[in-house]
Amino acid sequence: MKLGGTKMKKQLLKTISLALVLTLTATTGIFAAVPADVKGQSYEEAVSVLVEKGIITGDTDGNFHPDAELTRAQACVIIVKSMNAPAIEVIGTATQPVVKSGFKDMSGYGWAEGYIKYAVDNNVVKGYPDGTFKPGSKVTMNELITMVLRAADFTDETLGGTWPSNYIDKATELNLLKGIPSPMPNLATKWMAAQVDFNALDRIAAANPEPPAPSQGTDKDQAKDIPDTSAKKFTSGSFNETMTSYAGKEIA
Repeated sequence: MKLGGTKMKKQLLKTISLALVLTLTATTGIFAAVPADVKGQSYEEAVSVLVEKGIITGDTDGNFHPDAELTRAQACVIIVKSMNAPAIEVIGTATQPVVKSGFKDMSGYGWAEGYIKYAVDNNVVKGYPDGTFKPGSKVTMNELITMVLRAADFTDETLGGTWPSNYIDKATELNLLKGIPSPMPNLATKWMAAQVDFNALDRIAAANPEPPAPSQGTDKDQAKDIPDTSAKKFTSGSFNETMTSYAGKEIA
């Protein structure tokens, strides 16, 4: 009876272990580096690299939905994540909430507030004269390319000319439109945004280097904080019972 119970326990453990393996395998598939509907496509490398870096994500169904059109809010998030933005500024902390972007039409877009504010503060994108940002509006390819180049430190002043041709010409010159259909469509899809951002990734990173890690200081630096006691005189002894004198000398 005891032996039978042991066998049953072993079998039960095997069953539980197999169930855990299958669960982990299925879960891992959802967050795979290359979403299922991207494999074999011309933009597979761009998407997989950006997913690996945490710049873009797939859906919970394991797909990327590459032909879905992006909103202005989504485009901001992608660009800002490529800029090594400090997490505290774009997502806040448990004790420090994100500073609001200040636009009056951000209801329902709290997840993008920090990213949009960072993009505005760093001259990547602008709002509208009426105080809105239109976060849910579809982003055009002209707007997307402008954001990407501004994130790479290009400005209206340095480019000259007239928008959007000045930005499109510069993007063409830098080969940032590699893989994008010609003639270029009006609205940006997810895969096109990924491809343009990937093409410009090195330039964006160069313009936005990660902040250096806090210095621990050298022994010499740390020595500066130690007071000089060479002229001091030290004595040894003990306090009296009433703590009014030390080593026979009264203390204040």
